[in-house]
Amino acid sequence: MKSINFCIKSLILTGTVLTHCLAQDFSFPAREEVKALKSGQFKCNTVTFNWNGQEFETDFIIFAVPENRNNEKSRLIHLPLIRIKSKAETPREPIFTLAGGPGQPNITSSPHVWMLGNQDLVMVGYRGADGSVILDCSEVIDYLKNTPGNPLSKEYLNGLGQAYFKSYNRMTDSGIDVNGYNVVEMLDDIDRARQILAYEKINVFGISWGTRIGYLFGLRFPQHVKRVVLTGVNPPGHCYFDPATSDSLLSVWGELWKKDSKCLTKSQDILQTMRKVMNNLPESWMGLPLIADQIRIGMFTSLYSVNSAAQVFDAFMAAEKGDYSGIAYLSFSFEMIKQAPLNWGEAAAKAWSTDFDINRDYFNDSMPEGCLLGSPVSKFQWSGLTPESWPLKLVAKEYRQLRRSDVETLLISGNLDIATPASSGKKLLRYLPNGHHVVLKNMSHLGDILSLQTDAYQHLVKHFLLTGQVDDSKFEYQPLNFEPKETFQDMAKSFINKTKD
Repeated sequence: MKSINFCIKSLILTGTVLTHCLAQDFSFPAREEVKALKSGQFKCNTVTFNWNGQEFETDFIIFAVPENRNNEKSRLIHLPLIRIKSKAETPREPIFTLAGGPGQPNITSSPHVWMLGNQDLVMVGYRGADGSVILDCSEVIDYLKNTPGNPLSKEYLNGLGQAYFKSYNRMTDSGIDVNGYNVVEMLDDIDRARQILAYEKINVFGISWGTRIGYLFGLRFPQHVKRVVLTGVNPPGHCYFDPATSDSLLSVWGELWKKDSKCLTKSQDILQTMRKVMNNLPESWMGLPLIADQIRIGMFTSLYSVNSAAQVFDAFMAAEKGDYSGIAYLSFSFEMIKQAPLNWGEAAAKAWSTDFDINRDYFNDSMPEGCLLGSPVSKFQWSGLTPESWPLKLVAKEYRQLRRSDVETLLISGNLDIATPASSGKKLLRYLPNGHHVVLKNMSHLGDILSLQTDAYQHLVKHFLLTGQVDDSKFEYQPLNFEPKETFQDMAKSFINKTKD
């Protein structure tokens, strides 16, 4: 289930930054050293640290910031900050890295050390996911773990909304100002980190949700940004997956299937095969229920990677011939979402306050009648969140819409990316007079872009950050392979055999 686990890794870690950091063997200042910090102050430990097998002098910093800068009486929270120092004698502008999500921490034990050369590498903790306050939606986690039923049914999603409401009230009653956990506050956290480290200008490298933060940072602090690289572009409004775009990308896959002679010997039209299977689902396979909405969620998340996408199509081919084991795998994969301790609260706080549309009917709009795929993940994530269940304030309109940015920016997309479609990058490019957009063929989301042609990708990014020039010449055409090495059918049957043992 590795591919699906990667795709859904975006929503509550429990504990505090210090316990999180100790678990990672990081060398942050002790709790006692930072508890008396005033707003803007920090404590730093500088050590030689091993990052991915290489040793670098590293600053481990804890700094204090207001929980809500719009409230003069706001309490302070503590955030982690890591600077991995370049070994160059005269380093260029540093690179601030911004991870995906929302709901995913930005402090990681596996940073992008391949960027280290002439530039320092910096990670600033995300409030609510890294730091002294973690937005723990334990009620949501308990609801998911203990509530059976169709996850996209009205009844299930109403119950999920009630769980969110209980979490919101508990956090508020415990003294957490949930309105302080939004992208604007994050931008100011990053700039405070820039000041602490005494940088006049910085470069920004963002992936997926981190691209939103990187783009907005360039709007809020253009005078302090040298260049920006955004991979898997998520502009304002795009935490909601558009169902028409999803089905359109599925149609692209269908056309690619028809161009493969081997595929045509199996099905003349893979999309028709998929419709036929979905319209004739048995109730179960070997005791595992086949729930159409859960299957669609599994389909959607599997399309984050060209390799797992091939497994999806192969599963439907097998089902047409009577073997529903791969379809059972897709249906059962939703249990991973229900059981995983993900950061639902941080995701809700930041996505809702940035992208929520009061005029959209998330329940009906996400899965329009007749769609083959639609947007099942958005229906699940957004339908339970309402102004009643999660009474947050939206951030200022200027951070919820596209605006012109003159910062030198490189956008990188996969032409098959269902999570952050290339069309989103094209839309943002219109607002970037100094922008460039590279669309990589036969690639989907981050797992493909960062790893299928690693050397070419890293060269593209590093060359642009150093020179402002786009060089994608190292990429080579890589044909799609619709024949997976391991099938979902194999995985499902292995699971059943283990349960028998």
